[in-house]
Amino acid sequence: MSDTGDQVLDHLPVFSDVTPESRWERLRVQGLVERPLELDQESLLALAQQGIAEDFHCVEGWVVPDQKWEGVPVSTLLGLARPLPEAEYLRFSSGSYNVSLSMEEVESSSVIIALRLNGEALPHEHGGPCRLIAGAKECNFSVKWVDLIELTATPVEDTGRLIDVSSSHP
Repeated sequence: MSDTGDQVLDHLPVFSDVTPESRWERLRVQGLVERPLELDQESLLALAQQGIAEDFHCVEGWVVPDQKWEGVPVSTLLGLARPLPEAEYLRFSSGSYNVSLSMEEVESSSVIIALRLNGEALPHEHGGPCRLIAGAKECNFSVKWVDLIELTATPVEDTGRLIDVSSSHP
């Protein structure tokens, strides 16, 4: 057991009942931006990458220590898209699964679009080709197969918080 009481696992589990709603083709950045973006995996890999090493905690009561994520800082994507002054929130989505973060949360913490895990390309079963990793936020904020970042003036409903943790797996 970890110091938080979580069961310690030696690798991220794979949940076969969780699949994307559609085939991932690109990451779109849109909404309250001057310059909407559509980035395929190659375009994302061409941007400056940042690494984050941390324990991955799940609300289901388990933790996988020392996971090494690499990817594009969301702040880099925001620099390219140029948010409008009224943009205060970001909605990260994969199909109908949504979570919101404030602009302040994204700018003040390690929030990346992960493309690699532990030195390898992010596998499909763990959200590849790209997955949101939101620093110290709960695991339901780690959106697998993220395909949309929408900048908004108000937060959107987090469908990721409405899940039954006994049967869901981010």
